[in-house]
Amino acid sequence: MNRRIAKFLQNALFLIGGIAGGGNAMAASTYVLQNNTWSMISLPADPGPSASVATIFGDDLPISSYGVAGSWVIFAYTPATNSYTEVPTNSSLQAATGYWMLQVTGIDVTIDLPASATAFTGAASAACPGSDGCVSVAVASAAGTNQWNLLGFPADSASSFGQTRIVTQGGACTSGCTPDQAEASNIIDNVMFHYTGSAYVQITSASNMQPWDGVWVAALPGANGLSPRWLHPVAASTEVPDSEIDAARLLAQATFGSSITTIDEVISIGGPEAWIDDQLSKPIGYHLPVLQNQGGEPGRTARYDAFWQQALRADDQLRQRVAFALSEIMVVSDVPDVFAYHSTLLTSYYDLLMQHGLGNFRDLLEAVTLSPAMGIYLSMMGNEKPDAATGQRADENYAREIMQLFSIGLEQLNNNGTVRIGSNGQPLPTYQQTDVENLARTLTGWSWDLPHWQPILYPSLSQEEGNMIAFPAYHDTDSKQFLNTTVPAGQTPEQDLDMALNTLFNHPNVGPFMAKQLIQRLVTSNPSAAYVGRVASVFNRNDQGDRGDLGAVVKAILTDIEARSASIAAGDNYGKLREPLLRFSHLLRAFDVQDPVTVQGDYYVAPHAPLTANSVFNFFSPSFSPAGPIKDAGLVAPEFQINSESRINRLNGALQSITLHDHFYGPPTLLNLTTERTLFATPQRLIDHLNLLLMSGSMSDNLQQMLLRYMAGNQNLASPDDERVLRDVILLIITSAEYSVQQ
Repeated sequence: MNRRIAKFLQNALFLIGGIAGGGNAMAASTYVLQNNTWSMISLPADPGPSASVATIFGDDLPISSYGVAGSWVIFAYTPATNSYTEVPTNSSLQAATGYWMLQVTGIDVTIDLPASATAFTGAASAACPGSDGCVSVAVASAAGTNQWNLLGFPADSASSFGQTRIVTQGGACTSGCTPDQAEASNIIDNVMFHYTGSAYVQITSASNMQPWDGVWVAALPGANGLSPRWLHPVAASTEVPDSEIDAARLLAQATFGSSITTIDEVISIGGPEAWIDDQLSKPIGYHLPVLQNQGGEPGRTARYDAFWQQALRADDQLRQRVAFALSEIMVVSDVPDVFAYHSTLLTSYYDLLMQHGLGNFRDLLEAVTLSPAMGIYLSMMGNEKPDAATGQRADENYAREIMQLFSIGLEQLNNNGTVRIGSNGQPLPTYQQTDVENLARTLTGWSWDLPHWQPILYPSLSQEEGNMIAFPAYHDTDSKQFLNTTVPAGQTPEQDLDMALNTLFNHPNVGPFMAKQLIQRLVTSNPSAAYVGRVASVFNRNDQGDRGDLGAVVKAILTDIEARSASIAAGDNYGKLREPLLRFSHLLRAFDVQDPVTVQGDYYVAPHAPLTANSVFNFFSPSFSPAGPIKDAGLVAPEFQINSESRINRLNGALQSITLHDHFYGPPTLLNLTTERTLFATPQRLIDHLNLLLMSGSMSDNLQQMLLRYMAGNQNLASPDDERVLRDVILLIITSAEYSVQQ
């Protein structure tokens, strides 16, 4: 349904209907087209052989500007294709057919109507039981004779005339009558006619009325003086149906990008909550089997290719998206070249995020801690007990980062994520240096899963896929104390690890610390304290009373009112800058890229690929705030930290290469534009479609008008130039400032 027509139908229907009283034509009349308001025009039974856009309306509105954005246009509905088509100025207008007309000149314009036509102004009414409202149109009557009325049908699907109601100011139908009841009360003749384009066809109350078409109904003599009105139920609607907008927004938050197919899936399965539940039950789309099926090459490119295949094609999109978010919180990186030729090692790490990302946080924390990739990256691999004789100290690297970045953060938090302040007016720290030192001692004695201690060399691929194991001889067995927990002397490495992870897992900071970061990665950079608190409470205790259920946490994030409310999403402080990789993946998923995305050498589409950050602090900090209005307002915008001019140019170049030329570095990556080519002939419908598909209905009127003007200025180009204009429009959207912000 045309988004502007749908919005218009909530408020009023402007129906120009032909009326013939006893077969006598009425005088020509005028009608005021309100500026920027869609009007429905149903022509009389015989508008004449020369009736066209130019002859009927050209004397009132300039034909030279017809079809140009910012002027005026007429669309006709074609039931055979269920689509709108802009009516050429010289085409013959059909009898008894509905046309939609819009003029945008800045003022109301008075137009002359054909002979035998008059204007009806319909207003919204609440008189239809069981509906969200009605369109109400006057039915003219005359004393002592039948009077035919052409009633326009304002709906986007066929339904029976029997669903409508006739209401009068007196008599038997003051509360609304069905057509059959109205006939029995001598209000209308329940024999109606529909014009097919070549002949009239009799219909009854059980017959279907077609979308935006005209139906002739005769008012009987008994209607005279009762001012009958025809009511047809219409569902409350928005510019794009709420269900579609909500589905598209959910997919932007929870996947690597929406498509029309996936939007329909969310709606058909029952909405966001049902879709999330279905996603939580899907088999895990691991990356390592994809890497191995492709030959298991050791370099970065093979790992990137496996990632893209799953990001674009895997069914468990929610899990894929959450794993990507976690990879930017619990960071491992192959920069600078630590793991450049160990794709199996890093892919195995990514798969543990896949395995535990929607499971329990305690299990995730242990899997990350024992990962060989993490062990090498933050030097827990081969971390030996202290030796006073040699001055050797336990390595503090991982002990510090598991607290600062992976679990509890630097400052004590309230459950809603706000910082706790001490008596000195300063934030209360979560840990001290002694906590780091003693946790480091607690985590000594772990290395490759081999018969002997080997902390340096890379063994076979089977070890890269597994976990580190404990070597008691290298473990500090003395008593340790950190975060108010005493680790007794004489315990095994496994026992010490278990106590350490339980202490972190049960720390009150973990819920709000993880809740806020996941909200930032999925939904919005500046969630309210209440939003963080609601999600943190789910982390603390799910419906079964369990702590750390990440599946429940993610569901709470995505179903919260601050994620689902369109009005909240329209707020000035809402949303997040789309990461470059997510902008690229959305383009490929939205248009169902036909070939795998292959990356050659070290050139990569985005300033960041998974697991390629320059440090453990990720590509950007969750607390980063760019100088200017954002910082002045006390807000953060983490992704702006990588939003440099050179990176934007690099990304836009990649988007342009795909969109305009159907190739990137490697084999062709063909976009499927079948639907968009079909919509190209009706510019507003194309823009509505792209608005939903790419921007979840958030495109501003200014951007829409700019795109429409661009299309209008190139409307005379012949094929294949139409294809170029279509691709230009897509590129203009995905490289726009508006699109770069996810709302």
